[in-house]
Amino acid sequence: VSWSPLNKWHTTELEPLSFSKAFDIGLPIDTIKWSGGFLMMPTIPPTKKGGGAAAGGLEEKGTALDHIHHSCSELDVIVLNDQHCVAVTHVNGLQARQNTPYHVSRFEKGVKVKKDNGGGGEGEGGEGSEQFNAPAALGRFFASVDEVEAELDPVLKRAAQASAHNVVVTMTFNAGMGDLFLNFVCSAKKHQTEGVLESLVLFPTDQEAVEVAKSMGVAHYRHKSFGEFPTEEAGSYGDNTFVAMMWMKVLCVYLPVNLGYNVLFQDADVVWLRDPISEFFALPHVAGDFDVYFQDDGSRSTRFSPYFSNSGFYFLRQSPRTKYFMTMLLMQGDTILEWRSHQSALVQVLADASSKFGLRVKTLGYKDFPSGKDYHHRKPYMQAWAKGEEEPYAFHMCWTQNKVDKVKYLKQLGGWFLHPTCSQEAIRTPELQAKGALQNTCCSAEPVVDVSSETKRRLCRAKTAQTKTKGSLAGGDRCLDWLIPYKAQQPPATESTPH
Repeated sequence: VSWSPLNKWHTTELEPLSFSKAFDIGLPIDTIKWSGGFLMMPTIPPTKKGGGAAAGGLEEKGTALDHIHHSCSELDVIVLNDQHCVAVTHVNGLQARQNTPYHVSRFEKGVKVKKDNGGGGEGEGGEGSEQFNAPAALGRFFASVDEVEAELDPVLKRAAQASAHNVVVTMTFNAGMGDLFLNFVCSAKKHQTEGVLESLVLFPTDQEAVEVAKSMGVAHYRHKSFGEFPTEEAGSYGDNTFVAMMWMKVLCVYLPVNLGYNVLFQDADVVWLRDPISEFFALPHVAGDFDVYFQDDGSRSTRFSPYFSNSGFYFLRQSPRTKYFMTMLLMQGDTILEWRSHQSALVQVLADASSKFGLRVKTLGYKDFPSGKDYHHRKPYMQAWAKGEEEPYAFHMCWTQNKVDKVKYLKQLGGWFLHPTCSQEAIRTPELQAKGALQNTCCSAEPVVDVSSETKRRLCRAKTAQTKTKGSLAGGDRCLDWLIPYKAQQPPATESTPH
């Protein structure tokens, strides 16, 4: 390695938005506070025919962005804060490309070795490791994987054929989350996207959850090699139940991807407002050309960088790179256990797969795929949504402490569609399941709103409130039902390209 004189490099100021328009590198640039930047490139000497950039300038190649297109074989992006210093080395000779490392070598001053990935401990910590043994779980799974894939593939094939885009929608839940899953189905029914049920394959983790899936007529699969799981919902983010369920979040995506399908995975606390498959992911001119698409988590902590991906809503397009990415994640069970977070492990693997193997990653914009972060912290966006100025595809009620809060906020938001008689406990009973498909018995035609103020309740029901009343997303006593316009859905775009 040699340290090249600075005069062998050309530097120019870089405006982040112009850069992001010229190169969609997948990062959520619209929500990162970019104060500017610079571009540093080796000066390209003139060729024998007079081509190339002139020494000391880029005039013959046009702008710096043009220079990247024409002269750079690789583009490396480094995000810094005002306390970072950068040392750049230049490798010479025939072995230069082979000697270039994939990662930025980071050296922090005065920082002790930490067991997590820089974000601090998550969840309860400690004793959860006794309830889930990652090597044992992998051993059970690999011992039966041939049998599992042989049984599962016909189920996936029927679901993929129903979608017209070779897409399977996968979800996993236990009995304690059954009402959230049913609410998703009801939201799809409300917004005329209930065709998703034909493309849906559930991975229930206990027998009661299996019975809920059966009562809805939804395709599902469970195998003893997956292990045993708690039947109740997690009490809080990162507790032992939460950690145990993370293993199924890996398996229910790994298996269909490994068998050759495009996959949309989502948590149970998602509601659909439009069809994100036929109206977004299946349209390259809308979604772009990427291997994987992740919802923006909203957090900007180091442990979720650089893509800040949320692991509760993402789409994977079939490719060898995607298969290998999921294989890498499958092997991270011990990391998920230690960090008590599926998401932290996933974003680390995502960065590796992108850097080393060319996985094309896209962080979805919050305007198309909002989440609990926007519900709590983006009042202007929510108000624009209320006015019909924003038409998102789906909403994810993350950024909550537990399921109780999820249901509470969804009811305030106007995103809850279950009749009060269809509680979590009720839908698990044979009596209710015997009445027929749960979605026919339990889905309400209009949002079920639960607010504490009678005045706000009247506002929620008023047809004119959407345009005459301003809503507030601050504080605990909220009525947001009237903020969200439930319009009749337009027919989906006809232009599509199957992948």
